[in-house]
Amino acid sequence: MIRISRLLATLAFVFFLTGCAPQDSLFPLFNNDDTAFEKQLLGQWKIKTKDDAHQDPSVNLALVVFSPGEYGNSYDLKIPKANDTGGTMRSTARLVRLGTYLFIDLEMPDTDKFQDIPYPAIGGHCFGRLALSGDTVRIDFLNDDWVTKQIEAGKLGLSYVKSPDGTLLSADTSELRKFALEHAEDHDAFSESYFLTRNK
Repeated sequence: MIRISRLLATLAFVFFLTGCAPQDSLFPLFNNDDTAFEKQLLGQWKIKTKDDAHQDPSVNLALVVFSPGEYGNSYDLKIPKANDTGGTMRSTARLVRLGTYLFIDLEMPDTDKFQDIPYPAIGGHCFGRLALSGDTVRIDFLNDDWVTKQIEAGKLGLSYVKSPDGTLLSADTSELRKFALEHAEDHDAFSESYFLTRNK
């Protein structure tokens, strides 16, 4: 289940899929001391194009629903009808404030809520910059293509492992937080972008 975060992010935000995907990480960006929670994020959001002027009005945009989660300041993230069979994609989301920047971390939800329990299962994470302004949200995930290029150039600076499904960051939470803060303004690193607008 290492790729559960990728499955969520790519299928849930399929409207914006461009062939790239958020980079998976074994460890989370958040820790037990994080208390960031934005009530403004709660509710239903639609995925929108970068340029609404070219949006086909007949396209039924997918909904992304944020509701309060069970664990502290977490969110329960749902994407109804995320696939052809009408299934709902789910994730547990947490916000992380590093310096003046706000990040979001997505992870596999609690499998105790499901009848089918995967085994073995290794929960994965993906994370990115989050900007919340009024009725719009922008999430810029760490891009896996950028990570691959940094590895090939010997410049990544984070530990990782390679699997048949791709590269998985294995750096611990403290290393990830330092990396995220250092690259917060790097628009090449955090370039897997998704745009949401509140569903009214």
